[in-house]
Amino acid sequence: MRVAAGRIDGIKGTKSWNRLSPMRFNKNRTKKNRDSIEMNEGIGYALLSLFFAGASDTVFKKQATSGHCVGQYMIIVGLVWTVVFSTAAFIQNEYTPNSTTIFYSLITGLFSATANYLLIYSMQKLQAGIAATIYRLNMAIAVFAAVVFLNETLSSLKVIGVLIAIVSIILFFDRSNNTSSVLSAAVFIAITASLLRALMGIGYKLAMAKGVQHNWFLAGNGLCWTLTGLLNIMFTDKVFKVHLENIWTGLLSGLLICGIVFFFAKALTCGQASVIIPIAQMSFIVTTLLAWFIWKEKLSKRVLIGMVLACVSILLLSSAK
Repeated sequence: MRVAAGRIDGIKGTKSWNRLSPMRFNKNRTKKNRDSIEMNEGIGYALLSLFFAGASDTVFKKQATSGHCVGQYMIIVGLVWTVVFSTAAFIQNEYTPNSTTIFYSLITGLFSATANYLLIYSMQKLQAGIAATIYRLNMAIAVFAAVVFLNETLSSLKVIGVLIAIVSIILFFDRSNNTSSVLSAAVFIAITASLLRALMGIGYKLAMAKGVQHNWFLAGNGLCWTLTGLLNIMFTDKVFKVHLENIWTGLLSGLLICGIVFFFAKALTCGQASVIIPIAQMSFIVTTLLAWFIWKEKLSKRVLIGMVLACVSILLLSSAK
């Protein structure tokens, strides 16, 4: 038997195996590198969504406690949202949405609008801190929903990261206030809002996987907010006089929410929902810092510890596979 460079006579296919094996190894390595790069991009987009959400939550909290008509606010936000992304669609020569885009846009838009309406309502009945704490716990629901419905892996880093995030959220809860209302129906409403927000996130991931037209998909979400606001005015608030403050907060919130959903959708195009959604939900860090800077709200030791834990959670989730 003669041994030649690259082959051994008498063993059929050895030359081909020697030639293809490194190629297969390099392909696998290239795919892993590409997946890693995409995941890092997704985390970057999620962080951008987080910053927009933090600023939006600051305005959102102001509106929720202002006593002004919620329906008017949602109409204005929805109109800004719809106009921005439908204009972007026309600029990119996308003149009509396809049926898949319409379907996922309406489903996720319904989840989004209902969740946020219920959150505002619960903030009016509960203390805002209690409602916000319950609402942010949707990240845990979203992680396990991604594992069940999207077949994503549930690694130890994800579990630890989410648990630390939950502890961080609880630390932001103000125990000094009276919590007797915890037993009221408003808590159930806040929990329902949290569940719907988690379903919205999973819906976004499914929509991105189906290749929806991004601009029309997001524009449809805004339209759902507008319709929800109209229904609220017609059947609940029945307030038709427009408040000037509602106009300004609605315009500002609309622009900020455009940033939230744009980067959130981009993030889910690149990364796993079980990583992206929890990171994007850490916006309370930015909200707390803005409240400290703008309104001089105090940062207690509990809040500072909570912020540190939130950052640790982000690092763990960013490293999760």
